[in-house]
Amino acid sequence: MLNLKTLLINDNGFMNSISNPKFLFMRLQNLPETYMANGAIYIINIKLFKDTGCFMTDKTTNYVMPENMSRDIDGHADLKYCGEILNKKYHI
Repeated sequence: MLNLKTLLINDNGFMNSISNPKFLFMRLQNLPETYMANGAIYIINIKLFKDTGCFMTDKTTNYVMPENMSRDIDGHADLKYCGEILNKKYHI
């Protein structure tokens, strides 16, 4: 939900909402539920992807992956955290 309240600073130094500006001042409880792509699964027609260069189409659907099965490893701390999870699970 918080990503609906995210702002970018444009080339002129002004802030712009990345989504609908009405979300910026809504209570968190009233915001619509949001999802983040985790990069784990993409299924698309190869020709369509080559033509558009994008995974999103007007008929894109979803698979909601449980959070405990979805870990982004973007740096050393993330890798260490996942290693700790695996150590606990498999007693490595």
